Amino acid sequence: MTRIAVVADCHIGNHRQYGAEVVAGINYRCRLALEALRNALLIADDHKCEHVVVCGDLFDSSKVEPQVVFALMTLFSESNARVHVLCGNHDINSNAPADNALSALAFVPNVTVYEGSPRVVDLGVKCLFVPYKNEQGRDYIARAVRGSPDVAAVFFHAGVSDTNTPAFLKNTQDSIDVDDIEALLGETSARLFFAGNWHTTRSWRVKDARVYQCGTLVPTGYDDQAAAFVHVYDGRTVTKHNAPGPRFWSFDKLDAKAIADAALKSTCAFVRCTLPLAEVQSAKDLVEGLLLSTGASVIEVVPSKREVSEQREAALVDAARVAREDEVRNAVAAYVHNMPLTASVDRAALLSLVMDALDGKT
Repeated sequence: MTRIAVVADCHIGNHRQYGAEVVAGINYRCRLALEALRNALLIADDHKCEHVVVCGDLFDSSKVEPQVVFALMTLFSESNARVHVLCGNHDINSNAPADNALSALAFVPNVTVYEGSPRVVDLGVKCLFVPYKNEQGRDYIARAVRGSPDVAAVFFHAGVSDTNTPAFLKNTQDSIDVDDIEALLGETSARLFFAGNWHTTRSWRVKDARVYQCGTLVPTGYDDQAAAFVHVYDGRTVTKHNAPGPRFWSFDKLDAKAIADAALKSTCAFVRCTLPLAEVQSAKDLVEGLLLSTGASVIEVVPSKREVSEQREAALVDAARVAREDEVRNAVAAYVHNMPLTASVDRAALLSLVMDALDGKT
């Protein structure tokens, strides 16, 4: 029976944050992402998967350095599996043919790139690949599914929403609701749906079908702290396997044990501790020792956004007050300078007395 491994949202590229040194066109963050993808391919190999599917956003940007593309071509060429890569929203510039970052990968013998129109491919089971398009997700995915009713599995790049999805994410262009997928079940034999795009790993049982939001293989920042997984379909069931890679961790205190535990769960742990403003400097003095004792790669100590916002607001109020006071003093000085005085009155002495009065000194 055919075995298929599925990942999504690798976001490979030269990320600026913590990018560090660039060697041969590839920085530190990019090397970590490539290593995470290598680990995923090894997991697929360990489970004897003949195929690996990337459900979009292989790259972080459609404008990717040639050295990064070459590194991926080399990595895929070394895989024992056939690799299937869908265009995601980060990969493409437009819906025009080849106007995306993935096209060069098609020259690797064991790689198939899916762009533009949906395609049905027999991988031992009939699979429908639906590349991302700059159109409403639920509409073009539904058209693709209705146009290929006799498939077993569907792979696409769109977030899957449900009743628990925040309102600002529902009905976005790059999403489809789980109810929309349920409505399609009467028009297709597909009972497996794999989605990329949104970075949290989730799954739904919809009647006799299963829907999997694969999540991100490589988290991209502190607002993206999801665990990473490889989904493996063995012809009967889908299992989920932890995929080693870089991770971002946020804490509200400088806890050495928690940071050490985070480092053990990551090939590279980026840690941010948000503390009260009064504690930030003393905590920063401890960072160097914690880097050595915990194994974290980065420990960043920052004040809480609320406190920073409050301080900024107070500074703006003070600046406005000072500006108003300066306007008053300048107006008074101009008035004293121009007011008619007898020759016996010292204008400078008078101005000094008036300014003292403004300052509350008299």
